[in-house]
Amino acid sequence: VSFAITDATERSNTNQASRSGFFPGAILIISKWFLPNETQTRVAILYTSAATGGAFSGLFAYAIAKLDGVGGIEGWRWIFIIEGIFTVLGAFATWFLLVDSPELSSWLTDEEKRYLMLRQATRRVTNSSEYREKTDKGALWAVVKDWKVYLLTICSWSNAAPNYGLKFSMPSITQGMGFTSSNAQLMTIPPYFCGAISSYLLARCADKFKWRMPFLIGPQTCVLIAFSILMAKA
Repeated sequence: VSFAITDATERSNTNQASRSGFFPGAILIISKWFLPNETQTRVAILYTSAATGGAFSGLFAYAIAKLDGVGGIEGWRWIFIIEGIFTVLGAFATWFLLVDSPELSSWLTDEEKRYLMLRQATRRVTNSSEYREKTDKGALWAVVKDWKVYLLTICSWSNAAPNYGLKFSMPSITQGMGFTSSNAQLMTIPPYFCGAISSYLLARCADKFKWRMPFLIGPQTCVLIAFSILMAKA
């Protein structure tokens, strides 16, 4: 099975994942269990799992492709069958094991549930009984005028574009460097591994110091410089 098939499969899987509501939903659930100064590390673990998954998914797909011809089925079809089975099983397990909030958990005591719920209640500006049914146009206009919203949008773009661009093109980059087949897939692991470690360490520091700004600006600056060099030398 050619390297191109494996590369195309990895791109398809990553693209479908990026379009789903998985990450926003996961972050929402994390925010229901932890306080703001505790969420960064948990979100980093979430993204780290995605990075490590990206590191080994290509090699895993290459190994599955070796089943080419088994049962009269092509290797690329085996990739979709086996990875699809794991996805479906994971979905069913998540339905029963993932709990939206502490009060719905079955393994916590009533005292532990109350403690976690009170922690969340103390950080709320308003409670659910104060929500208005009508749209608050003043609040909406305040959000539209807030320059920080647009700054965060730019930060999100500057993170997502290089991230997914690198995921889509890394196998092709390593192949262009002279590596072929499984060696090319192996060479995609170190960048993902470094990204996972740095993400976790920076998140721990951000939670420890309860200060987000330097741990956002610093990595973003590194990304800007690195991709400027890459584009200039490409």
